Order: sequence, then structure tokens, then C-alpha cells
Amino acid sequence: MLSKPPIDKIAAKVFLERHQGAPLPVVNFWDNPRCSLEQMSHWDKKDICPIDLGDDKYHDKRNPAGSATEYIAGFFGRELSSAEVKLIRMLADHNGHNDHGKGGYLKSFFMAIPWTLRELYELDGYDHREVIDRAGHVVDAWLCVEDGDRGRDDGGMEKGFSDLLRLLKKCNFAPFTPERYLRDLWMLGCPAVEIRERVYWWIAAWKEVKAALKEAEEEFKHMPNQYFEAGGLQGIAIKDAGKFVAKVASRHCDILLTVDPIGHVAIMTKKLDVSNLARRIEYLEPDRWHHEESQGFVINGGVIYSGVSPTELSIEELISFIQMYPPRHRGGRKF
Repeated sequence: MLSKPPIDKIAAKVFLERHQGAPLPVVNFWDNPRCSLEQMSHWDKKDICPIDLGDDKYHDKRNPAGSATEYIAGFFGRELSSAEVKLIRMLADHNGHNDHGKGGYLKSFFMAIPWTLRELYELDGYDHREVIDRAGHVVDAWLCVEDGDRGRDDGGMEKGFSDLLRLLKKCNFAPFTPERYLRDLWMLGCPAVEIRERVYWWIAAWKEVKAALKEAEEEFKHMPNQYFEAGGLQGIAIKDAGKFVAKVASRHCDILLTVDPIGHVAIMTKKLDVSNLARRIEYLEPDRWHHEESQGFVINGGVIYSGVSPTELSIEELISFIQMYPPRHRGGRKF
């Protein structure tokens, strides 16, 4: 699997497990979605299935699919259940494959597990394999209940879990939230002790992420930042900031340029058009940059490209390129 996989890649793993009727261990985490044909062939010979890597990437032009999960489902060609079809549609919407081109659907709910799991990768003390296994269990429980695999109805649930249900009321039983997970586990007939442990694990994780973000707010207030302007947009450049500080900084600007301790750089906007900037930088340093078009990002390294060499461009050079090729609204109009 890719390093720090999001909900789509985890759901693809769940589909594989449902296909063969057994749990699948993660053999290794790959730090770059690009890999050679030789590597793909090596995995194939060892019966190792790469999820969304190399030629098997779902948004490759040769693989028209809305998610890694849809690609995996099509690869095996088995008939899908109604819940699996529904999940594939939800993931396509989450990935921005819809009429309005906006993604993040599954992260929009209160205490959304797809949001929490991505943030957990940045906290110390969490085993990434455990995060993946627990998130996969959330997906599988939802699929089972949606397909009618129920051991009991929801009568009696409120009496046994009134404290948790009060805490989770704002979830509104949305998919892949702790409240909906609680209901799914209850309807599947899981023991009360197991339900509490599994659900509270995600509640505690969400609280820990929120605490980390609050701490990052204070850190950002006292760290040196470089401010700049590009095409009427306000930009901030920061060095050696963790992910949570970068997330906080993004709330205070239109363009955020971050440099991590290794030297990897990310240029992030609020889903603006950065295609001209991306082309210029990719021309100067081919194979070092990735253009995340839907998010309006130009990234050197990052969560799933950590194996890429750091850029040799300085902050001053990068700022000058941003000013020469400022981000724009979709369709070409300046912000």
C-alpha cells in the first residue's frame, strides 16, 4: 500500500479481503505511487497485490475509474453487492469525480473517520497498520449492514450506549462516523464490550488530533513566517513546520508554501488553478514534483511521494515563480 493511505485505498483493501474471504496483511508501505514494470512483475509473481501503484493507479488515463476501490473491483470482475456499488459511488464523489468537481464528501461529517485517520498518521504513538485495520473494520461493518447482514435491529441500542450516543449526536449517523459505526456493530450483534472499545478508540483519536491542532495554533503564532503577494493573493512561506502547523497556517492565507526539515516543498492553495505554475516547475525539475489538480497543490515529496528527492530551488526562487504564474480561479479569471 501507499504510505499513509486514505479511506479509498483502505476500502480497496477491504474489497480484496471480501473477494478472497480472508484478511490480507500489508506486506510493505511504498513511498511513491510510481514504480517500475519490473517491480510490478515481481509483486505479481509473488501473489502480492499493489493497491493504486504504478500501472494500477485508478486515475491513470488507461484506468478510467473514480477510485482505487472501483479499480480493484473491476480488476477481479466479480458481481458487486448493492452496498459495494453504493460505496464506489460515494468514493468517486469523495475523490471529486462528480459534476461539480468537489471532493472530500466523506470528511465533511462530524468526527468523520476518513478525516481522523489521515491526521493520525502525523501523530506519534500510532501504528499505521493498526489504523488501517481499524478503518477497514469500519468500512466492512458498514458494507455488511447496508447489505442486510444484521443480527438484531437497533432496539435496545440507546439503553446500552446512551452516554456515547449523546456524545456523538452531531454525527447524525452519517457513513463512517463513530455513531454510525456504533450502530453498525450493534446491528451485527457484536458484544457491548467490543463495541465500546472499537468506537471509543476513534473518539479518543479524534480528540487527540483536535488537541494537536490547538497546540499548533499557539506554535504558529510565535514562529517566523515570510509573507508575500502574488496576483492579488496573500501568501505565507514557512520552514520546518509539522503538518498540523501547516494546516493552521493555511487558514491565514490564500497560498501556503511549506518546507519540511528534509527540504521537501509543498505549494498549496484553496483549490485554485495552479497548472501554469506546475508546468514551469515540473519543466525545471522533472520527476520531482506532483500536480494535484483538484486540490490546487504543487508538491515535491509529501505524504505519498516521500521517496522523491527534495527540490534544489530556494524559497526565494519558488516565491518568484508563484508571482510569475499566480494561481487563478478555475476558467482563468484571477482570484
